[in-house]
Amino acid sequence: MILREALHAAWMGITSNILRTSLTTLGIVIGVAAVITLIGVGQGAEEDIMQEMDQLGTNMIMITPSPQNGYSLSTEDSDELLERVPALQRTSPALNTGATVHWGTEEFEASVEGVGASYPHITNSQLQAGRFFDEDDVGNAARLAVIGQTVVDNLFSERNPMGETIQVHGQSYTVIGTLEPVGAGPGGQDQDDAILVPITS
Repeated sequence: MILREALHAAWMGITSNILRTSLTTLGIVIGVAAVITLIGVGQGAEEDIMQEMDQLGTNMIMITPSPQNGYSLSTEDSDELLERVPALQRTSPALNTGATVHWGTEEFEASVEGVGASYPHITNSQLQAGRFFDEDDVGNAARLAVIGQTVVDNLFSERNPMGETIQVHGQSYTVIGTLEPVGAGPGGQDQDDAILVPITS
């Protein structure tokens, strides 16, 4: 009996002021929708951040010298770090520059990075085709190149780039591998706009 009276009183309250009831319901719906949206955006942002960290390497440390303060690093420093720090599994020197790369009559402005043989393991870089240069190639200063998808698209279009010769700073490099596309990096830069060559070359 009490429950029936309570339900009757509630119904009378709802029907006696339709506008107030509608506004209250609308406010609840909007509030719930806003919470659901914020949770979805937060989860999406978290997934994006974790994906970018995976691309960079979740256990990677980058050491950048400060030339203006008189500091510099060499490939020998990279080897010495590996010997002196037991926690390090791999090291790779890296030297980045921009260059206009040529193949036949085609040319493209790309990011060229001289690296060591351990670079793909450190950065979680995956090959789409071919191979990466090894320690012997680096030791012999071999003129070999592994290129990103943006470079493939702009220089070679539909043609297979494997075994082709590209010109970088006037030097000839043979393409031995292509990198799996990864898209934009944390700063929005195109990470597929890359040419990797032995740092000794």
